[in-house]
Amino acid sequence: MNPPPVACKRLQPADRAQAGTRHKPRESPRGPRSFRPPLHISVSTSPPTTMDAPPLAAAPPPLRVSPELPLEIVEDIFIRVPPEDCALLLRAALACKTWGRLFASRGFSRRYRQRHGGAAPLLGFLANLADTGGAARFVPAAISSGGGGFRPFRADSHGYRAHDARHGRVLLSRVSTTNTTSAQSIFLGVWVPITGDTWRLPPLLRHRPVRSWNAAVICEYPFRVVVVGMDTRELFVYTYVPEAHAWFALAAGKPVTDQLDADVAGVLVSDALHFVLLKGTRILKYHLLTREVSTIRLPNRRRAYGPRITLMAMEDGRRLGFAEVCTVTSILRFMALNIGRHGDTSWEMIRFIDLHDKLPAEAICPLGFLPRVVAVAEGVDVVFLKTADGLYTLDLKSGKVTKIPMTSGFFDIIPYDLTRVAALSAPLTPPVRTPSPTKHPVPSSLASQSTQRQPSTIPQIR
Repeated sequence: MNPPPVACKRLQPADRAQAGTRHKPRESPRGPRSFRPPLHISVSTSPPTTMDAPPLAAAPPPLRVSPELPLEIVEDIFIRVPPEDCALLLRAALACKTWGRLFASRGFSRRYRQRHGGAAPLLGFLANLADTGGAARFVPAAISSGGGGFRPFRADSHGYRAHDARHGRVLLSRVSTTNTTSAQSIFLGVWVPITGDTWRLPPLLRHRPVRSWNAAVICEYPFRVVVVGMDTRELFVYTYVPEAHAWFALAAGKPVTDQLDADVAGVLVSDALHFVLLKGTRILKYHLLTREVSTIRLPNRRRAYGPRITLMAMEDGRRLGFAEVCTVTSILRFMALNIGRHGDTSWEMIRFIDLHDKLPAEAICPLGFLPRVVAVAEGVDVVFLKTADGLYTLDLKSGKVTKIPMTSGFFDIIPYDLTRVAALSAPLTPPVRTPSPTKHPVPSSLASQSTQRQPSTIPQIR
């Protein structure tokens, strides 16, 4: 049941007056409220009176930017740095890229040699020692003269072996404690000795045991790692892309009737990587642009397992060559490759040095251990010779021979010279994502060599 409507009564004027007296506001206990007149703002037309402001402090004089020294003067200053203190050149190259390009130029290298009697600015080398199971150790070049020289943050790479060095980076591989012929994965890392930064690469997994392999680190920034290997069925090529933090398969083919010699570092010549095969009769060539794999026959190889050779890049990286010591005459020979119009190849000897005139008699033992070339520092033209008396270096420009105070208990040598470090334009960068490896197509950044920078956190090799 709805309630009855309520009638609204309209108040008359008299009722309003009575209601007004009925709702009279209560007075404050402090007394009646006093009348407050409205606030009036007067605007004066007279000019305002100003107060004297405190005096402003005098502006500092403009900073005087010292004029930039001409490169000729910079070269005259740093050309006086002695070879045993060439680490000063390294620090200066890292502080100023312009100076780094100056130190890497051929003119600076030529003047530096002329002033210091042909001495090369070699920072040091990495030796894979036999007493450590093949683990690498950095040996400063100044150790022979007793100077301080360049010393990396971590001289010993415990459990890792050096394979290659380029653009200030060193490629390391984990030393295996088992039979390497039955290994199905390859563990690699990249180390920058001048900063101590390391980068652990994801393992390169294979479904079949790997018979032999070799690898190289290429490109300035971002870097790339290329692995060439063989198993029982195929020859494979992989590249590591740091932007994707993954391995990508580039090529595959039938394996050759030989194995890769992991004790001899590869060389980069004219957009192609070259590796020595174990029998010493052929060189394996992988072209980075066409992704073709081929072999190059070595001269005067009538039988397998002849004299050991060391590959080298000649004519500023445009020509392939190698160095070897004759087992009969102890003559150091340098051979260069000629490529004809139709792709035919031939070798020519461009230089030879009689080691009897350079090395002491105890270093050349006809009935014992013969001298052997173990490394060539391409940028500074220094040859490393492993002899019965230890390790020697031979400067090809001046002919100076220096003995390194270390025994012959090492497998191979990886030079680390100033020209390799001066090209270091950027540090290592960590990966952003981790896709599934080896099953994705090669990204476009591999061909365009993208330079997108990543965060600065760097994983460490363990």
